[in-house]
Amino acid sequence: MNMLASLGYLAALSEHRHCARAAQSCGITQPALSNALAIHSGGQLAGTAGYGRGATGGL
Repeated sequence: MNMLASLGYLAALSEHRHCARAAQSCGITQPALSNALAIHSGGQLAGTAGYGRGATGGL
């Protein structure tokens, strides 16, 4: 997985605060976004603690 792409996905998720909308803005599907970010969960992506989803798909 390209770290630069993952950072872009994380930035989109932070901006949109909704997985499906972030994925759409990146031109990928929501499952692809979730999979890309799951690879880096647990603090591997830029020192973050991963991300969590609410019941409605938002953060």
